[in-house]
Amino acid sequence: MVSEFMETGVQKVLSEKYPHLLLPAVLYAAVTAAQDANGYYVYALKILDKNGEVDNGFKEIPNVRSKVQVEKGTTVAVVLPYGELNPYILGVVV
Repeated sequence: MVSEFMETGVQKVLSEKYPHLLLPAVLYAAVTAAQDANGYYVYALKILDKNGEVDNGFKEIPNVRSKVQVEKGTTVAVVLPYGELNPYILGVVV
């Protein structure tokens, strides 16, 4: 009973104050749009689940800027620094 109470309390604190800790450290994303913007690239991304399917828990993320050049349809690895929905593209998933 005490352990259930503590588990519920910890889960509540994590979900309210540190929701980014409940996400994986690195995620896969599909590039749904790509544009060259003179020195960098602008992408739209859809986050994928661990099976490579679109994760409907995330909306499409537009205006992701990167120095990494990829084409539309490519799967990339991304991180969400500080738990904000502002992805940083690490590179292409092989």
